[in-house]
Amino acid sequence: MFHHSWHGWQKSAQSPFPYIKDHALLHQASMIPEAETQMLKTVTPQLIADTIAMIPGEWLTGQDSDISQDEARHVYRTFLTDRLKASPIFTKQAIDARNAII
Repeated sequence: MFHHSWHGWQKSAQSPFPYIKDHALLHQASMIPEAETQMLKTVTPQLIADTIAMIPGEWLTGQDSDISQDEARHVYRTFLTDRLKASPIFTKQAIDARNAII
């Protein structure tokens, strides 16, 4: 996850999720497109912004952090919003992975 290394987070937001192929419940995931549709209705950019705003500042930066709490909030909000927009990438990957095992 990008928060373990702040470098390259923009690329990470657009990346697929290769570990989906190993998910224990993938064979049961028969409604992936429907789940994406529901997720996109529920998880909105506003919900992301509101949630990020509620995180205590001290949780956002460590003692060795070289970014401010405001910068961390911005990165998390941008990453999650960009990840939301990129959901077709990991949705397709999940569908392809499931099709490979059924």
